[in-house]
Amino acid sequence: MSEAVFSKLPRFDGLTTHVGARPRLDRQAQPREPSLEDQVREQRGRIEQERQEQETRYNRKMDAVEQTLALLAGKVEQVEADAREQTAASVASIAERLFPKLARRFLAEEISLHLEKMIPPGQVCIDIKAEPHLAEQLYEVLQRSAHLAEICNVVPQESSGGSRVDVSWKSGGLDFDFDGLLEACIGRLRSERSSEGEIG
Repeated sequence: MSEAVFSKLPRFDGLTTHVGARPRLDRQAQPREPSLEDQVREQRGRIEQERQEQETRYNRKMDAVEQTLALLAGKVEQVEADAREQTAASVASIAERLFPKLARRFLAEEISLHLEKMIPPGQVCIDIKAEPHLAEQLYEVLQRSAHLAEICNVVPQESSGGSRVDVSWKSGGLDFDFDGLLEACIGRLRSERSSEGEIG
């Protein structure tokens, strides 16, 4: 065909814009939708941050609880030490006041209960020395046992003093020293109290 036929028609190769063509959009100007991977990453970051905050709060609470427990343990220890000291003081005080009275009332019977077991068989003469008041009680109690009344000779003796009773026979003897026992017990209580006071 001849170029003259097409010369009167408009040319399209030199136009920068085309009729009816959509204007080109600048991709940088448009906000980009976050991808699913970005959303997941962001969600994980938030979860991790919340987890760390919760862990921090939990650790602070646990530290506070541990401090409180340590404080309570110290207080309980002090209360227990005070209670032991007061108990020992009360026991010593009660023993000092009541033991002599109980000894005067029941000591003779207690001794007579043990004499039958402690005296070797075959002994025919037993000498029992005690302070006068206790000797009188012992005599009355021993008279209730036909066997002991027959072989026991109760001798009042001022020098023995207190709640000490000396029992002797031909081949040996034994002592009932209740005053010494009381002093030993009270001394032990006092030593425990003083040692606890030094530790505290």
